[in-house]
Amino acid sequence: MAATGFLDEWLRPDDVGVEWGSGRSTFWLARRVSRLVSIEHNPQWYRKTSEELARMGLDNVEYVLAEVTESDQGSPDHPYVTAALKAPKEGVDFCFIDGVLRDHCASLALKLLKPGGLLIIDNVDRHLPHATRNPLAIGQRGQPSSPLWAVVYEQIRPWRHYWTTNGFFDTAFYFRPDAQRMDFPQE
Repeated sequence: MAATGFLDEWLRPDDVGVEWGSGRSTFWLARRVSRLVSIEHNPQWYRKTSEELARMGLDNVEYVLAEVTESDQGSPDHPYVTAALKAPKEGVDFCFIDGVLRDHCASLALKLLKPGGLLIIDNVDRHLPHATRNPLAIGQRGQPSSPLWAVVYEQIRPWRHYWTTNGFFDTAFYFRPDAQRMDFPQE
């Protein structure tokens, strides 16, 4: 897949990352970076992934469980979102958004990324406009999927980016400019 091939070339052994939504990506990323904060909302998946991390001896992952319910869907202060604050502000090499509360996670990621850092958004075709043929995509003329996504999109729109697809899901990589002053989205 183009996304994993790109990341395999881009990641460095001394990188620090944050991941919202865990699973195969957690194991894959942990083998390539020095530290990963991974945040999961599902207790059963958390248990299964915790066991596998231990079995594999991957001790560079700070794995956090923060359950999310239906009523939590609009909360920027939810522990699922804010667990990433364990990472230093503007000190993270990459943020990978692949879980729930994605717009709030993306907003916080902008504060965590260091200049030159990478924002990775999985299933981005469902949230940001782009020319893609995926059946669930909002398309090139569509609007961001929430008001907060619209704010995030305005921030990252001028960033260099690389958009990949497997025909059903898209993953986008947005590169924070080295010298850009960040006007952080208000939540």
